[in-house]
Amino acid sequence: LKIGSGPGLPPATVWVDGQKQPKPTPLSVMVSPGNHTIEWKYPDGKKVKKKVSAADKSAQVIKGAP
Repeated sequence: LKIGSGPGLPPATVWVDGQKQPKPTPLSVMVSPGNHTIEWKYPDGKKVKKKVSAADKSAQVIKGAP
């Protein structure tokens, strides 16, 4: 998954399936095929949560826009 912030938004801290990622957006995360929960937390305290379904051997771009 390629995970980014929404348009015009600052970099966000990201959790994938409850695991905090080592760097803020933009970042790429390898996940297994199936359903995953992505959560963004922006510097102003706003949080965005999305559920995504990852297909085998495919790349998806996910943006955390409120």
